[in-house]
Amino acid sequence: MAKALLLLACQHLYRCRYVTASFMLRDLWSGLADDSLEDKLKAYVRPDILLIDEIGFDRLEQESTSNASLFFKVIEGRYGKSSTILTTNVDFTAMGKYLEDPVVTAAIVDRMVHHAVIISIDGPSLRMHESKRLNRTSHKKETASKSK
Repeated sequence: MAKALLLLACQHLYRCRYVTASFMLRDLWSGLADDSLEDKLKAYVRPDILLIDEIGFDRLEQESTSNASLFFKVIEGRYGKSSTILTTNVDFTAMGKYLEDPVVTAAIVDRMVHHAVIISIDGPSLRMHESKRLNRTSHKKETASKSK
């Protein structure tokens, strides 16, 4: 759903960027190492719409408490100026523990939810649903073939 929204925005000529959370944090970390952090931050702050996907899917995000600070720099730079779409499997109450810096994470969440539309999806995965449907169809074909 998030990728579809970003694609629609691209079609309407908004400047868009898609990134996974782990890639973004690795990229920002490399900016600390080679003194290019400001340029790398601009690449995430500048787009009209930024989709940060899969927050919480990769344990790389937990490697350092500095990740929360880097994440904060992106959110703060976009706050009140540009749209940000986030996808996560970590709820807001657990995010402080996840990013290992509850104070900075509280500031991130505060900015993320202000003026936000939050869509919480609770239910079976679309991919799992489609897989089950395909397997039922395949099983029916096999049963029909064997009975001939």
